[in-house]
Amino acid sequence: MCFTGSYSNKLFMMRTFLLGCLFFSLATMSTLSQEAIASSGNNTAGNNGTVSYTIGQIFYKTDTGLNGIISQGVQQASEISVITKNKEKMLIDFSIYPNPTSDMLILDIPDNCADPAYQIYDVHGSLLENKKAVAGKNKINMNAYSKGIYYLKVENKLSINETYKILKK
Repeated sequence: MCFTGSYSNKLFMMRTFLLGCLFFSLATMSTLSQEAIASSGNNTAGNNGTVSYTIGQIFYKTDTGLNGIISQGVQQASEISVITKNKEKMLIDFSIYPNPTSDMLILDIPDNCADPAYQIYDVHGSLLENKKAVAGKNKINMNAYSKGIYYLKVENKLSINETYKILKK
């Protein structure tokens, strides 16, 4: 009888220890989660660049190493990359947003663009879509494409063209 009492006491202590470990690990995991619930955020553009910000973000950390820089935080910046541009002075300013996109891409073409058109290419250079565009906001449906990198070429009848790198997420 003395042996079983001692065995149940050891079993009770082992269960208590395991429950304590489980509680400690769950409590530790909550401290590794996001530290802020952002209430708002935006991108602001000026003459010398753009700034992305989040309202409500408490902590932001940037680590620098030999191989590059990594920025940790709630909001990470994204940008549209212009791949090609005519050497002539561009008189037309195209706007493409949001990038990265998951479903719909907006191509905003100003009124002074004559006979605009756009093409979408995959990373291998295969033409996926070739359409005429209109001045104003053109909605490009990206739902048919899988996640990855695509190239959007915008041109007009005056041989002004630009190619943009688009990320589909």
